[in-house]
Amino acid sequence: MLIEKTKGCITDISVYTSSKSENTGMLLKAISNHCPNIKNLNTHIGSRDLVYVKSILMNCGNLTSLCLNSFENSDILGDELLEILTRYSPKDLTDITISGYLEYSINAFIKFFDSYKGRRLLYFYINNYNRERITSGHLEVVNKYHSEGIIISSNLLLYDHL
Repeated sequence: MLIEKTKGCITDISVYTSSKSENTGMLLKAISNHCPNIKNLNTHIGSRDLVYVKSILMNCGNLTSLCLNSFENSDILGDELLEILTRYSPKDLTDITISGYLEYSINAFIKFFDSYKGRRLLYFYINNYNRERITSGHLEVVNKYHSEGIIISSNLLLYDHL
């Protein structure tokens, strides 16, 4: 695979697919093992890929920007993803985009943003924002952490109400 031959020199990877996130685990594993200097990663994930997201967060300490899209409508994957981001995000990871197709509990949102106390989340964005999954309660949480200076910018700040 090309990634394995770069000897850790890749700093940016953006992978776009329009329909499925097949073989994403193989890609994420290669990035985790061979790209310790990566700063920006944009890809899709499926339900089996969270273990690789954790590995990337643990092995790629220079990561500053992470965009994880998903084609799956999942009621549990969102909270699992936020838990991994809460526990394993490198301190310089300040730009996060996650999928709007996933469901996130209010408690997972709070725990995630609490993990950024003492540092700033410069950019928090939810792709394909879904009003069925992001409630006024989620917006209140984002506004609270924005007013505390933890979240600097978010597409969820644009909505006063649902």
